[in-house]
Amino acid sequence: MRLIVVKWIDAECEESRWNDLDETIEELNDPIVPCITAGFLLKDTPQFLAITLTDGVTCCGPYIQIPKCCVVETHEWDFSWGTNEQNKKQSN
Repeated sequence: MRLIVVKWIDAECEESRWNDLDETIEELNDPIVPCITAGFLLKDTPQFLAITLTDGVTCCGPYIQIPKCCVVETHEWDFSWGTNEQNKKQSN
């Protein structure tokens, strides 16, 4: 599986309590800070990316589906088990 890092903007939710309207409107001026998720790419569709944190070869851990409209940028990590370079890093 390919390793991928995704910077994306998630929906934000304010705590479930009554707030002063003026304070709430002022808080809405704050920018939404992007999230960063890294993991194994399970599926890439026109609508979403599906990423899992754990690849068990024939099974996987929990996954997250990130809507493509929320993705700011992606980076694929060139990672391969068993290459000479990887073996050198593991033996040190």
